[in-house]
Amino acid sequence: MYKIVIDSCGELTEELKADGHFVNVALEMEVNGYRVVDDETFNQKDFLKRVKESPVGPKSSCPSPECYKEQFLGDAKRIYIVTLSKELSGSYNSAQIGRTLALAARPNQKIHVFDSH
Repeated sequence: MYKIVIDSCGELTEELKADGHFVNVALEMEVNGYRVVDDETFNQKDFLKRVKESPVGPKSSCPSPECYKEQFLGDAKRIYIVTLSKELSGSYNSAQIGRTLALAARPNQKIHVFDSH
């Protein structure tokens, strides 16, 4: 069995979401002290309104290594992770650290992290 993990900058069709092999790990965004998780509950219209009204620009944060590690500790024998470019985000680095943590617990698991560039 395999699993493909992407950060929330990637998009999955409804068919892929239902497939069971694909998982999304969410980034977080903040504007003027308001934090929001970029998952299925994300209200883009509300967030953009807050950005427009804010005197400061929005910030984003990548998923933690622990968030990635949690996705690696399942039944899948092979795991492939595709992240936002490491030139734009820390998501790739977090995925690599999560990979290292997971492999410490399960050294025979096959995990590969791809930088989307």
